[in-house]
Amino acid sequence: MVGTTQTFFRPGDIILDPFCGSGTTLVQANELGLHAIGIDISAFNTWIANTKIQSVDLIALHSQLDQITVALEHFIANENHLAFDHQLAEFLNDYNHQYFPSPEFKIKVRQQQIDEAKYAAPHEKIVLAKYRRLVSKFGITLKSTQPDTFLEQWYLPPIRQEIG
Repeated sequence: MVGTTQTFFRPGDIILDPFCGSGTTLVQANELGLHAIGIDISAFNTWIANTKIQSVDLIALHSQLDQITVALEHFIANENHLAFDHQLAEFLNDYNHQYFPSPEFKIKVRQQQIDEAKYAAPHEKIVLAKYRRLVSKFGITLKSTQPDTFLEQWYLPPIRQEIG
């Protein structure tokens, strides 16, 4: 049997996949010259499956990728949020390392050597003040102009746009 392939279908046969998921069976059927019908309850999965089996216009795809690249470059060039994120992350990393070292801090909290709420309250004010300075420095537009805590200010408009 070496070198032979056992098949159960002939070119032109129809394959029905009632739970097609992302379309692997449909792709394999197409590669074997079979007709394939896929069904799935998930709209997202059907989108993936259709994408996998459609003919691709490589020139149109290249054009779309160029447009996306230009739009992304424009977005990055005109937004300060990346530099803001970098400086904030650097500050938080250093601050947490100094005042909330892991795992030591977590162990002390677990062993009730530290009252976490009491210990964290003054640090939240310090971090919030630094956050507000960075927001001002980079001209960041916030979700809320009257936030009470650091976390209420966390998501910036560009991130919310990405999330949808």
